Amino acid sequence: MDGHLLGTLSMEEQQRLLAMIEKDPTVAQYVRESEMAFASIQAAKRRLLRQQLQDWDKEAEKNTKGHGGWYALIWILLGLFFLFSWIGYYYSPDRMAQRSFERTLTISSSTQAFDPVWREGNHAFRQGAYEKAIQDYQALLQSSDPDFIQRSTWLILLCQFAMDGPTPVWQNEIQRFSRETPSVYQKEADRLIQTMHSPTYIYLYRNVFGRSMASWQPKII
Repeated sequence: MDGHLLGTLSMEEQQRLLAMIEKDPTVAQYVRESEMAFASIQAAKRRLLRQQLQDWDKEAEKNTKGHGGWYALIWILLGLFFLFSWIGYYYSPDRMAQRSFERTLTISSSTQAFDPVWREGNHAFRQGAYEKAIQDYQALLQSSDPDFIQRSTWLILLCQFAMDGPTPVWQNEIQRFSRETPSVYQKEADRLIQTMHSPTYIYLYRNVFGRSMASWQPKII
């Protein structure tokens, strides 16, 4: 995907990627999202650079003792600070897990909605009490309902991700879950994995905020 975004793919690699896009809607969506994210990043960089150059030109032309250039630089630095703060928040394991959790609840069955242990686990998840949520979901693994078991397994993985990030053990578990669980939860697992392979996550979040998660090795298409 890096080569596609940077325009360094060979003709054969580009044709192979196009074939994958036409064949798999998930890959097509991932490519579109990556292109949009990359374009937004490039546009933001160009705007910031253009603004900085304009401010420097104005300061040189006026040749005054004013501090307009410094103020502009401060605003630019503040803008970058808030941009990276938002990225750090949006792509943090806790926030990513909470968003995936809410999407998962939209496909809850009516039976699950009235189960007290299920409701307690969901409440604990929303409150960030992930260890308590894991205990409740593990109790539901004894259920005879396959959907209960699949959903509980998926939410346990989300709890672990929210607490510890993408550790090597967790990476192996979610990959195995994605392969062995052909259900709606598999789509959520794939979506989470694809997000962590996206340029925004790799270049802005992981490289800036996630140096402690260096064990995560993204797969490049």
